[in-house]
Amino acid sequence: MSAAATALLRALLLPDATGRNELEAWCRRVDLQSVDTATHQLLPFLSRRLAALDISVPQSDLLRGVFRKTWYRNQRHFAALRSAGEVLQSNEIGWMVHGGFALAMGVYADLGLRMVDSACVVVRPADVDRAMDVLAGSGLVSVGRADMTRFGLAARFRHTDGGEIDVGAFVFGPGWPGSHDSGLWRRAVALEYDNVVTHALAPHDAVAEAATIGLAQPASNYCRLLDIAALARRADPEVSWADLVSDYRGSVLAVPISETLGSWAELEPVAYPQALEAAQAIAPDLGQRARFSLHRRGRRFARLPAWYLRAGGSATTAPSTSFIPFVKAVYNVDTAGEAATKLAGRLRRS
Repeated sequence: MSAAATALLRALLLPDATGRNELEAWCRRVDLQSVDTATHQLLPFLSRRLAALDISVPQSDLLRGVFRKTWYRNQRHFAALRSAGEVLQSNEIGWMVHGGFALAMGVYADLGLRMVDSACVVVRPADVDRAMDVLAGSGLVSVGRADMTRFGLAARFRHTDGGEIDVGAFVFGPGWPGSHDSGLWRRAVALEYDNVVTHALAPHDAVAEAATIGLAQPASNYCRLLDIAALARRADPEVSWADLVSDYRGSVLAVPISETLGSWAELEPVAYPQALEAAQAIAPDLGQRARFSLHRRGRRFARLPAWYLRAGGSATTAPSTSFIPFVKAVYNVDTAGEAATKLAGRLRRS
């Protein structure tokens, strides 16, 4: 994590009296138009924090513009979510919203704060195929891999006004323990926003999800630290942070959760001592780290299709697929022959 990002996160997480000076100093020395993508995602939070502390900086107009753009894009995603929710409900298909958009609707209660690419929806694995059919027949346009949802890959649908939703049967991703465990549904909390009524993950499940976001580049996904901070404040104050994530002790998810909480504690150990305690309480062993490394890199080779089918709980019912079509769909890669054909075509056109 860069020094500038660390300073901004500290300023956003610290109490007002301490954070005020750090915010002003950060805004004076950083050009907001040249920050990296991960830091750019924090700008709506920065805009809101500056307004709350009544701080005026030279780049306030730019920050307000980022906030308004985020709000506008999320309003379009919300329109897609509302449309999909009505269709799913009318067909008696249970659904739940999760990820950053769920936090924007519930924990943050402001669609202008959390940048997201789409609203994420999860349905029970047994309802996936029917959900894909009714959504495709409702006017939402499929722009993703709808035929790969049985492997845990979310299918993306686009609303007429441009908003998008991802619909899948997994929360953390294919193969993660608890991906479609009924416990996620039992523990789910009611969520209502602008007359849309649904459910979202319980705080400790949402903490686990936030910690697994951006596994390919964990150091550059700064929003998850703010998400976990907000979720921890939302949880029952009588419950320790170690208890909040105890359900994931012993699973591969203990690796990213522990790393995330440790990173957060390093930002301000005095203000967040419970984060370090929780990170130590859930500390993974070498076996968990090895399994997590395999999961993250997807190195299951020819066993991948069968493994994903088992992860989806449908090994006996879902149609099989060969390894090459599966990898092409998941990783969007070409075979050697296809790559050579494309290269030859480009050479001819040039």
